[in-house]
Amino acid sequence: MKNFKFYLLLAFFPLFLTSCSRLNSQEKMLLGKWYYAENQDYEDEYSTGTIYIEGTTHYKKDKSFKAEGKMNLVMEIENEELYYSSTETIKYTYSIVFTGTWKIKDGYLHEEYTNVIINLTDVKSSLDLSKKDMDELREYAIEAIPEMKSEMLGESTDNKISVLTPLKCTIIDEEGTEITYKRISE
Repeated sequence: MKNFKFYLLLAFFPLFLTSCSRLNSQEKMLLGKWYYAENQDYEDEYSTGTIYIEGTTHYKKDKSFKAEGKMNLVMEIENEELYYSSTETIKYTYSIVFTGTWKIKDGYLHEEYTNVIINLTDVKSSLDLSKKDMDELREYAIEAIPEMKSEMLGESTDNKISVLTPLKCTIIDEEGTEITYKRISE
């Protein structure tokens, strides 16, 4: 009798495993690769600017995802140290890769970041700066990477899905910003 229970358990074990990882209908529709682009304005005590983000996210059956793209941080800095006031525009470009887990529950896309890779790829200035000044801007941008990574690593998001079709997914993030993803072929 013991052997029968063991073999019965063994026979149903694969069903148990697959039932735990089943995808609901919205999750099935989200599978695949999606393109997105967004921008956000920001302001701090030293500058104003815009963050442009563009990339792709690949949602996989095992409920992992990989997002890859670039982020352009365009800062406008008022310079009043000169005899006249001027505005300098600095553009930092980063490549970013996120990996993590995802699920859809109660109409919300939940993502949790388990790994974040950020690299500085370019720095430009609207002023004709010396090599030394440009190197200082690069160093500043590189020094900011660990803080950006620590803010993102382990972060999770819960974004409301307002539209999900085979070709389009629109979410409303936690700050109320609407972001539209478009399906792309793999």
